[in-house]
Amino acid sequence: MMVSRTKKKKTAAERELYYCPASKGEDINFIVQHGIRCEPNLKRDTTLGKGGYFYANAGRADKFSGGRRLLFVADCLVGKLGQGDPHLVLPPPLDSRNPSAADLCDCCVDDLSNPKVFVIFNKAQVYAKYAVTFEYV
Repeated sequence: MMVSRTKKKKTAAERELYYCPASKGEDINFIVQHGIRCEPNLKRDTTLGKGGYFYANAGRADKFSGGRRLLFVADCLVGKLGQGDPHLVLPPPLDSRNPSAADLCDCCVDDLSNPKVFVIFNKAQVYAKYAVTFEYV
């Protein structure tokens, strides 16, 4: 009997992204127990908002780690995208003409038409699938 496997197709609202912890306290054990933190880290660039930064390219995520490298591959629910801004602590409103509306975007990005950097503010939107450790020699 032959078993066929089909790869689960991700929706447009779900992306496989890369994350490198910025602090030593956020190691594999911490992330396995508590999840990836999606809160401001002042050691990092916050030009798109004060949340967790995830990258479409593993090489770009890696530039923020130091010494022994730790990289996570994560499934992220990115949903409706908004333009990032350094002052954001939550995603922007869905309707920019009505900023007092309660409906918010799901995350912020660097470029709405071709996003490479995603800022996620809620750790419930992130599932760390794999942890990769490596060193440059």
